[in-house]
Amino acid sequence: MPSHANCDTLRSSEPYAKRRPSRLLAARSGRGSVRVDGMATDESTTRPTFNVDRRLLGAGAVLTGTGALLALVGTVIAGAALLTAGRGWVRQWETQPTEMATRALRQAKSASLAGRDAWRANQAQAS
Repeated sequence: MPSHANCDTLRSSEPYAKRRPSRLLAARSGRGSVRVDGMATDESTTRPTFNVDRRLLGAGAVLTGTGALLALVGTVIAGAALLTAGRGWVRQWETQPTEMATRALRQAKSASLAGRDAWRANQAQAS
């Protein structure tokens, strides 16, 4: 660790792990020596590394992709089965869906006209 006259300069220019008091470093790493100003002088303190086994990471990615693909295929198959069952169920109805929709639209128009006529009749009585 470089020697600095000003402790603030040391704090701003060194990584966090190297500027901690040596007692903390010694307690965590089991090494380090103490200078008069309380800073570590042992240069063997290094940052921990994050090592990933690339084979395992690759295998995990392949298995995740394969699983996602299988889930997609399963969803498509289930959707096709539901669609086929729904179409068969609709074919069993006595009344076709288009006829039911036409009847419902005719009823809605009739109800709307009846409501409009009742509103106008009520307005005519009020005045």
